[in-house]
Amino acid sequence: MSEEASPTVTSEVGLREWIQSLNEPVLRSLTAHAPDAIFVLDLEERIQFINWTAGGLTVDQVMGTQAYGYVPAEQRPAMRECFESVRRTRKPGSYQNVYTNPADGSVSFWESRVAPILQQGEVIGLVVISSDITERRAAAAQRELLFALSLDLLGIATFDGYFTRINPAFCKPCNTRARRYSARRTSSSFIPTTCRRRRPQREPSARAATWSISKIATAARMVDFEPCLGV
Repeated sequence: MSEEASPTVTSEVGLREWIQSLNEPVLRSLTAHAPDAIFVLDLEERIQFINWTAGGLTVDQVMGTQAYGYVPAEQRPAMRECFESVRRTRKPGSYQNVYTNPADGSVSFWESRVAPILQQGEVIGLVVISSDITERRAAAAQRELLFALSLDLLGIATFDGYFTRINPAFCKPCNTRARRYSARRTSSSFIPTTCRRRRPQREPSARAATWSISKIATAARMVDFEPCLGV
């Protein structure tokens, strides 16, 4: 008497048929030079397709292995939670992890988006798109450092003209806190009224304030502060 195939085996066969139906050689050619790593996982999180691998690995080496094997142990629970959530809800998810190149020990940071692969209404696998965000993180850290240490008054405001963030230099002249500026319009004076009474000799003129705004705008264009809005 023959035994029925388990759901896992059935889904694995269905996943292989799905990959074949896409014409794997053509799929590999189309994605070989994509900036992101794109890979397909079965329901046991084993790699069934990948367009390219991170440094120190090859496509043949990772095929059929679990995706968990290439990240530190402490990061695996977050990956599992993401995979399980995508399978359960059938909605996309995401996670971040760190990868260490086994060849030279270099460290890179990755951000991955996960989506379910559906066949006849059932989840038969997962597709993962991973982006190397190492350079982006480094650039963000440099901007953060410049923003924090600059002696100039630097701020980020909404299109309505309200500050959403200021650097420490804003607070030093009056020894006040950043939250006092959170509801202040950029068109108002940079120095609070209480500060002007306490230090009248340091009250900036309208001309000086205009020059400071122009200087800040020029500096923002030079270092491209726009990405800081999402940091």
